[in-house]
Amino acid sequence: MEECEFKEHFRVNRNTFNFLVNELHPHLGKTTTTMREPISVVKRVAVALHYLASCEEYCVVSSLFGIGKSTANLFVHEFINAVNDILLPKYVKFPLSVENLNKHSRDFEAILGFPQCVGAVDECHIPILAPKDQAISYYNYKWYSIVLFSVVDCRYRFIYTSVGSPGRNNDGRNSAFPLTRHLLKPYPENLELSEIQKDFNKILCGARRVLKMLLGALKLDSV
Repeated sequence: MEECEFKEHFRVNRNTFNFLVNELHPHLGKTTTTMREPISVVKRVAVALHYLASCEEYCVVSSLFGIGKSTANLFVHEFINAVNDILLPKYVKFPLSVENLNKHSRDFEAILGFPQCVGAVDECHIPILAPKDQAISYYNYKWYSIVLFSVVDCRYRFIYTSVGSPGRNNDGRNSAFPLTRHLLKPYPENLELSEIQKDFNKILCGARRVLKMLLGALKLDSV
């Protein structure tokens, strides 16, 4: 399978695919018994990624990989649980120690020109099929969705994520966020701003581009 076709099926390149197989093998690998040989971790990851990337029905995915529908469902849920249990705490870490906070702050200022900052905050809506009994809670005035809330450092790495809030919840970006000692937002554009305030807005918006670009890339890869 060519690389472009591989990424079309799984939404990741081969290196990332192999990384997932190696990282999740201890969690997804099964012991061979006298009854039968277990399905490989490679196939389990492939089934899960293809399902998540294509949103096809389980009957379609199971037919494509030559397994039962309930088996495909099991592989997807085992993969998601493994990612949450193994990869999330290992790679998505908010810098809680003073040393790590200072390092993130120095990097943010050196790379993006914004001092005393450790991350950029933003949200995006992920389209879903809403549950029938709660559909109105997930309608965001355009479509049904859940909200992905993220904090990203200056090197395009997630350091905090929260997903699942119903799409009807107010968007927290910019003006909806409270101004606090730990959270900065732009000056309102409907006011007469001084040059210093305009410069502040410009630098802040530039610092937030890391998250906008990262979320934009994720949306493009999901098309």
